[in-house]
Amino acid sequence: MKKEYVLLAYPRSGSNWLAYIIDALWQIETKGLIEDYTTPRFFKVARDDKVIVRCHAHRSFERSQIEKRENLILIIRDPLESIFSHFKKCNTIITLESITDQLLNTITKEGRTDWVYPIKIYDEFQGYKLLIYYEDLVESFKDTLHKVASFLEESDQGIPGFLEDIDTHIKNSLKNYSRLGVGKTAQSKDTNFYKNATDSSLVSHTYNFLLKSYPEYADKYLSRYLNC
Repeated sequence: MKKEYVLLAYPRSGSNWLAYIIDALWQIETKGLIEDYTTPRFFKVARDDKVIVRCHAHRSFERSQIEKRENLILIIRDPLESIFSHFKKCNTIITLESITDQLLNTITKEGRTDWVYPIKIYDEFQGYKLLIYYEDLVESFKDTLHKVASFLEESDQGIPGFLEDIDTHIKNSLKNYSRLGVGKTAQSKDTNFYKNATDSSLVSHTYNFLLKSYPEYADKYLSRYLNC
């Protein structure tokens, strides 16, 4: 039986990019937790001893499936960036009301969730787990890859070669998206793209709402964004 590693993230938080990296460096493919879904692969050889199981945890039964596993990776991205990127993909108008609704009651094709739900699952998970911030996959890339290698119990010898050819890998990974689905960060490596392009009052509203709504997670997981 393959050893499973759950890859959990809110939509538009970098799970496709991390799945591609793991596939490229260690030939570990990614499949869906519930649906018959497999991330498109660019590498012919797939391991028969390990698999990444990716999900966004929109439904309670997905959480129960995650809790049956022994290994969990969570990706957290700046809430403003992930939410506004999701708005762009869905052509949603950005208002105070739409931001609040998105934080509390995200509606996707897979179901309903709130922004902090994956963090709740990670916080209560009793197994072996690793927390990754999306920004570190862009700004502290080398160190983050070494953390992933250690967690997966894999060699880090291929990391230097991967980094030397990083532009090619970025282009390849973006082929997993439709033209309209590619986020601005993936194209420009600007982790504050939406924050810099959004009215400051909307930015403040987003962060203040998170602080008030989820105080138990703000300091522990979101301080780098919320200035706790």
